Amino acid sequence: MVPEGPPLAAHRVVFVCTHNSARSQLASAIWTARTGRESWSAGSQPADRVNPDAVAIAADHGLDLSAARPGGYDQVDVEPDLVVSVCDRVREHGLPFDAPLLHWSVPEPTRPADFPPVWQDLDRRVVRLAERVAA
Repeated sequence: MVPEGPPLAAHRVVFVCTHNSARSQLASAIWTARTGRESWSAGSQPADRVNPDAVAIAADHGLDLSAARPGGYDQVDVEPDLVVSVCDRVREHGLPFDAPLLHWSVPEPTRPADFPPVWQDLDRRVVRLAERVAA
């Protein structure tokens, strides 16, 4: 598969969604697993905990989110090279990062059956993004 668009210089990637309880947590974990690079996730209105179904689907794919905790933008302690929003609502609240923004409209998983297709969508998108990142 040929990556779309020019190479990106993105070594510090932050994935964001409203509650930082599922999609951004999963995208960050997939990014780190696929690329070997650290990533961060944050939300505009962080939930109290990571969705247990997100923890379960990650575990099904060999990733451990059991210690993950939702956090706000103030907990991101790096200047990102790229911000990836994985939900539509998060951009409505404004993003405090001075970095290029990619937007992925990933449906919010609300039932256990929603998580496998969300995982597949995020994994596919992360792979495509990783192919575009300049070495």
